[in-house]
Amino acid sequence: MYDDGQSREFGEPLEDDAAPIWRYVSLPMLLQMLQTRTLFFPSIATLAKTDPWEGHWYSDEAPIVRSGIMNKMEKDLALSPESEGEGKRTPLETIDFPANMQALIAKSVYVNCWHRNSGESAAMWAIYGRKHGIAIQSSIGLLKSALAVEERPVAIVRVQYGSSLGMADPSIGIALRKRNSFSHEQEIRAMVVVEPSNEVGIPVKVDLNILIEQLYLWPLAPPWMLEVLKAEVRLHDLHNPIKKSPLYDPA
Repeated sequence: MYDDGQSREFGEPLEDDAAPIWRYVSLPMLLQMLQTRTLFFPSIATLAKTDPWEGHWYSDEAPIVRSGIMNKMEKDLALSPESEGEGKRTPLETIDFPANMQALIAKSVYVNCWHRNSGESAAMWAIYGRKHGIAIQSSIGLLKSALAVEERPVAIVRVQYGSSLGMADPSIGIALRKRNSFSHEQEIRAMVVVEPSNEVGIPVKVDLNILIEQLYLWPLAPPWMLEVLKAEVRLHDLHNPIKKSPLYDPA
């Protein structure tokens, strides 16, 4: 279910429920959604395979975070000294706290990414929907409502671009930001936090009848492909509007 409190805790929640959002997917990904009635949430570790800075501290942040954590732990240890016979603790200076936090977040945070835009995006078609892809049109409010069938709490947060993080910011923020070169994506993320695992991704239940406002087929697809898509969607008891994208129609 959508968790507003968790969304506010993690970052900047989405207040405008009427705002249109889009997800550009391949045909196999759409079929997976139809057959399982789920959205696939890849881990931050999986996303980092295509963007190495995904879920990472930046080089100028890591020393600040490490120093801040060490100072806090030293104060805590001073208030709670070792009991006799407890043995020696691992020296704090030997622990790479930022790297450990990155590894934990990479394996415990799973996200599903959407593009916020009032209309279709040629760039998003080219990157994520080329060669017979499909664009799912929804809204922030519909996404929140559609997640009601999922038992786990799901946060929905806006991705920040070019932002810096410090000790005062939630560590999970490294999973909710990207470099400025990705700002064209205008991304929002649905996020689930689970126990750390090596899973590539996890399925999250969703009500597709609520989620999908309209489906658009790749703008250069042949007419017969639209009929095949309509038939396949109807087989799964969905009756949402489906049409070929008008992106390249005459002005």
